[in-house]
Parts: sequence; C-alpha cells; structure tokens
Amino acid sequence: MPSQSETPTVTSRQVRLARAPEGAISADDFDVIESPLQPPGPGEAQVRNVAMSVDPYMRSRFSEQPGRGMLHSVGEIMSGEAVGVVESSTDATLSPGDHVLSTFGWRDRFVAPVAHLER
Repeated sequence: MPSQSETPTVTSRQVRLARAPEGAISADDFDVIESPLQPPGPGEAQVRNVAMSVDPYMRSRFSEQPGRGMLHSVGEIMSGEAVGVVESSTDATLSPGDHVLSTFGWRDRFVAPVAHLER
C-alpha cells in the first residue's frame, strides 16, 4: 500500500494485435498489455474510456490488402473510436466528468492533447 506521500501509479490496459488472424478471429489473436500512464502535461487530458467501437470493418484492417499489406501491424494497439470520461485535465476547455469522443483505440485509459478530443 502506498504511503500518503506517494501517488499511486495510474495504468492503462491496451488491446494489441498479437498475430495476424487466420480464418475466424479468436481471443488468441490479441494481447492485453498494462503499462503506466504519465499524468497529463500542458494542454492534455486523462480519459477513461467507457465504450469502444468494435465493428465488422475492422477485420479488413488486419488482413493482407493487395499492394498495401496489413493496415494493422502485429504489436500495434487496435484502433477505433471510443467515448470516454475526462478524469483530469490541464486545459480549461475540458473538466473532469466531461464526455469526449476519441480515436485512440482499444485502451481503458490514455492521456492525449485536448485538441485531439471531441467534446
């Protein structure tokens, strides 16, 4: 248990593509990675996602595309839109509790520039 002088580390769980799926997609095609999250810097906000987009079109992102290869690389965080709640912000335009739309993908928490979030 942290002492009162220590701030607990905030972490982010992220879903990453573990391998290129062959046939039907399974849980084995993905990894969940947990990593520490830095506090928001100037003009940034920390957001906790409450809903993430998981849509059929995403299957094409990690399939070979003629002349382009895979659009999603193994080890990359899955992309997609999400709705989240601001937990903290260093920018006056967003306050804790505000809901935002983002494109930072499949992760439970993240820190991003406020300019990249849509209220």
